[in-house]
Amino acid sequence: MAKKETKNDVPIISMRALLVMHGILIVFVGLMAWLDWSLPGG
Repeated sequence: MAKKETKNDVPIISMRALLVMHGILIVFVGLMAWLDWSLPGG
C-alpha cells in the first residue's frame, strides 16, 4: 500500500508542479507582452 501511494503521489505532484509552472510562465509572458504592446513606442 505504501509503495503504491508513493508511486502515485510522485507523478501527481510533478504534474501539478509542471501545470503551475507552465501557468505562471504563460501568465507572466502574456502580461509582459501586453505591457510592451500597451506602452507607447513599443
